[in-house]
Amino acid sequence: MIPQSITWSGGRTVDLVRPLAAGLSLVVVSAAAVQAPGLAVLAVPFVVGAAAPPHRWSTTVALWLAAMLFAGIGVAFVAATGFEAGWSDLLFAFAGTPLAAALSVVLGRRLFRA
Repeated sequence: MIPQSITWSGGRTVDLVRPLAAGLSLVVVSAAAVQAPGLAVLAVPFVVGAAAPPHRWSTTVALWLAAMLFAGIGVAFVAATGFEAGWSDLLFAFAGTPLAAALSVVLGRRLFRA
């Protein structure tokens, strides 16, 4: 089960959306290495989500859909190429896809209160 937030020993609580979105925005930077500007555009919702986690329903839905899209692209890429790709593609697929899946679970639980 993925928690919604983490509480440090000092009592400070960190919402999981921020670190997951920041990780995804850094992984999508690998798109610059393969010169794929379309994938770099995919980083925009995650940069915004890392800077200010969504508190409105509409922004949460938008970030959730972006995470689902990222996970879908990653799964399709892995299914199509496997391990036969460059390091930046592997970073996108094998680091970004699990992060996107975890972010979509966290946001989905927030949206549907399950």
